[in-house]
Amino acid sequence: MTIEVSFNRYQHDWYVGEIYHLFYEHLVSKYGDDVKYTPISELSQRFDNCDISSSTSIFSIYNLIVTNKETNKTFIHSLSDYAPAMMDDSSGILNFDVVAFSCTSNLTDDIISRYSTKYNIIPSFYILENLSDVQRIEDNRNYPDRLNNIYFNGLCYGERDAYRNLLSTNELFLFKDKSNPTDYLNKTNYFNEITKYKFGLSLNGAAKICYRDLEYFGLGILCLREPLSIKTNDPLIDGVHYITLLDDDIRSKLYNSSEHNYIMEKITDKINYINRNDDYIDIINNARKWYENNCLPINQIKQLESFLNDCGIIQ
Repeated sequence: MTIEVSFNRYQHDWYVGEIYHLFYEHLVSKYGDDVKYTPISELSQRFDNCDISSSTSIFSIYNLIVTNKETNKTFIHSLSDYAPAMMDDSSGILNFDVVAFSCTSNLTDDIISRYSTKYNIIPSFYILENLSDVQRIEDNRNYPDRLNNIYFNGLCYGERDAYRNLLSTNELFLFKDKSNPTDYLNKTNYFNEITKYKFGLSLNGAAKICYRDLEYFGLGILCLREPLSIKTNDPLIDGVHYITLLDDDIRSKLYNSSEHNYIMEKITDKINYINRNDDYIDIINNARKWYENNCLPINQIKQLESFLNDCGIIQ
């Protein structure tokens, strides 16, 4: 058996490249010289008309491509926000005999329905921004006597900006836009600050899940967010791992200023209800367990190996 593994480590501490590199080292430790590494940029040069600069290219630096050279069967894993579009014929995917395609970001039931006749789609895990964030979370997770406020710090654009304009007027929320120099925090200061709060707000961006969801899960902060519709290998469930605060009703009224008092009252009532009940402690504990099972590198490596086994790449 000869396995060709392709990815781009890109730069130190970038989680995507680091987890793929750790997985490659794991395979080498088990299978030795049977595992060969080819940089994904070099792999792309074997094929004509492959635009590796495209965000939806199958040769994206967010991708892991593993091929059994004896059977020529290929497994593809993507951590790109644009991963589902890579199952379109134009991505370069037709250069491979793909036995399974795995991703999570923006993977919904509709996407699975659209592409499942062509590919075996395996929901996967999501990741932190940097590998060093794993240790930062462990260092900060046991902060005592947290503040009874809802914290958000992220780039504000589109709907996020609309939510910022609305929610920053509510004293329950501490809303920061990290594109603003006065709000930006380096990693150390960010984790030192975020862990002081009992609740964290997560808003969808380019993806329907975010680094901060995982940060909240790991730190023991209750994650309040929009409905989470993506598919993960270990399902994330409203009321079990997080609480939907900004539902479809609120979203439908977000840009109607005459509805803002209604939105604010609804949100405040939901926060007060959460505070009056101890159920959220169980949600925090469930989320932490999910984080341990799905976000620690050792367990992500186990998941990747199980995907290879399940689709017959490793025999």
